[in-house]
Amino acid sequence: MVRQPVKLILDTDMGGGDCDDVDDVGTLCMLNALMDNGEVELLAVVINTMPQKIAGVVSVLQHFYGRDDVLIGAYKGGSPWYWQVSAYVGLLADHWPSPLKHTSQLPSALEVYRRTLASQPDHSVVISSVGMLTNLADLIRSQPDTHSPLSGLALFTSKVRLLAVMGGAYPQGFECNFCASRDDAAFVFAHLPPKVPVLYLGVEIGLEVMHGAALTDCADRSNPCRQAYIDYLRGPHRDRPSWDPLTTLAAVRGIRAVPGLLECQGGACRGFNRFDSDSCANEWQARVHSNQTYLRLDRSKADAAGAAIDRLVCQPRRAEVVARREPPYRQEESPPWQWRPTEAYELYVSRQEARDFAQAEHACVDLGGHLAAPWNAARNERVRKAMVAHGHESVLLGARSDIVSEDGDFFWVGSHERVEYSNWAEGQPDRARWKVDGDWKEERCVEMWRNGKWNDCPCDGRHYVCDIPTSPPPDVPPLPPRSHPAAPPLPPPLAPPPPPPAPPLPHSPLAPPPPSPPPSSSVLQASSSPPSPCSALLHAAPSTPSTTALSLTASVRAAAEQLEPLFPAEHPLLTMALLLVCCGAGFVGRNSFRAGRLSAFPRKAQARYKQGASKLQSEDDQLS
Repeated sequence: MVRQPVKLILDTDMGGGDCDDVDDVGTLCMLNALMDNGEVELLAVVINTMPQKIAGVVSVLQHFYGRDDVLIGAYKGGSPWYWQVSAYVGLLADHWPSPLKHTSQLPSALEVYRRTLASQPDHSVVISSVGMLTNLADLIRSQPDTHSPLSGLALFTSKVRLLAVMGGAYPQGFECNFCASRDDAAFVFAHLPPKVPVLYLGVEIGLEVMHGAALTDCADRSNPCRQAYIDYLRGPHRDRPSWDPLTTLAAVRGIRAVPGLLECQGGACRGFNRFDSDSCANEWQARVHSNQTYLRLDRSKADAAGAAIDRLVCQPRRAEVVARREPPYRQEESPPWQWRPTEAYELYVSRQEARDFAQAEHACVDLGGHLAAPWNAARNERVRKAMVAHGHESVLLGARSDIVSEDGDFFWVGSHERVEYSNWAEGQPDRARWKVDGDWKEERCVEMWRNGKWNDCPCDGRHYVCDIPTSPPPDVPPLPPRSHPAAPPLPPPLAPPPPPPAPPLPHSPLAPPPPSPPPSSSVLQASSSPPSPCSALLHAAPSTPSTTALSLTASVRAAAEQLEPLFPAEHPLLTMALLLVCCGAGFVGRNSFRAGRLSAFPRKAQARYKQGASKLQSEDDQLS
């Protein structure tokens, strides 16, 4: 009997949010390969984060594989907090051809969900949720509409046959996807219908399975999947943990068909997630008749699992797609961390609005640039004059001390380069810290005063300056020689016909593309939404690095001595899960909650976690 393709909706935080990563790109490339193999029918891609150019990245990937007809929707919640943007997002959206570039051209993810589910047979759709739970919460809350007379919960129950979720740590722990949308996560867990099977893959599993380095050699420079990994990982031939691809591959092929993946066995493996929104901790609760479970990993087969993902992301496209005539792709390898601003950049200075660092950087990215990076005295003076001309006493610059590492050094947010030139005021940076309402505030950002001197400061609301390029970035030094031959240059492409517009959803006409970035005198609309709770968390004690995800033993022992007083003795498994995640930080080298480094479990979160763990224990005592 021929197996029918799995009808799948991908719910992704690709390139944005507090848990931004690149394995979402690998997941979508893998899904397109599975579609070529006849294993998947990709019904829709819904984006659960806010950065506006992520629509362009999804559209670029679908266009590359010749599937512009796949529906794309974007989260359009009423009060979004700030969502971080990965460097590769703008690079792919701006340099690769695609019919869509901006989330304003998309219908809402909720509308795509309801329209897609309503059009499918009962119990036929698989959802792979590999990011925040914003869209799923909106779907479950939704009411009948023109697409279906059913409520969101009833529609979900009748149409979905499996929900696969990347999130949490098991049997208990802390992970970014749930924390970044804590209220929505708590709502979804409380309202999941008992008739729909749910499969969870925890942070501890994806950390052990590596993929992505093979893309450097198996794909040519026209491949946006390859370029996204190079840009995100800041160099070729680098691997990345496989949280999202593993979750999605298990949803498509089944657990037994993915090397190393095992369904949790035993009486406690069937149950449900109990989530404490104060601490962001999840704890697995056993329930015999539940159809929810979580995955485990046979570590001896972790390499085989990574190789299975690499084979799919490296799989060549269909011949008819390769034969298309396309405009030129970005063919030079110019990693974003090597870019430097030049005099071909104009400055945008905020006027009335004051924003925290995350919101200010987001505003600059929307304008096509980044927060100002005065990398020499001339640039510093130009920023100072612009600030004075606008009447500000100080402005926020694009440097932070926690972008790349926790060693206290400052890095530019737009390039992830270490700050070399500086103009610190006397006695600065002093890295002051103090308590406000029981929480620590720290000076991790940089402001410029009217005299051009720099001061380290908290990352809260301030005026800011953006560097906005008016011409392409300058040439950069070539990358070091590689041991493998470089990909041959692409032949000169012929002029293509204009791409057809993406099909709009009923009652959701495509909005016009966003206007050009305003001149330096323009004023951005001030944001009234609160910052992300994850962005607001302070950083904790330094982590114990490890060089590979598989060599964690020594790091675990060393870190255990530091962590012993921090966690209740009643939760040893939780402590170990956190240690596994924390030690992986040295390997992945990213300032990411999902990577789980110890510094991503900040002092404030430690206190909340201990309170939450005690709260869960108290509830258990009462139940018993």
